[in-house]
Amino acid sequence: MIYYIGLNGNAKMFAHNFNNQRVIIFVYSSGKIFVEADNGCVIKEYIDSGYFNKFVNYLQKQGIKVVSLQ
Repeated sequence: MIYYIGLNGNAKMFAHNFNNQRVIIFVYSSGKIFVEADNGCVIKEYIDSGYFNKFVNYLQKQGIKVVSLQ
């Protein structure tokens, strides 16, 4: 489950416990998304797992514009 944890400047912050590590997701008002974790390998595993895409789909359903990662 992903939890909303507050604002950081112009970014909404979300947290997700993934593989016993906290993944922080910053969603900026511009639509850019930044993923942060203590272990960089966890970020790749998180994105590869499909959880990241599910989260992006959720944001889009909420009407939040998301910029492509390309």
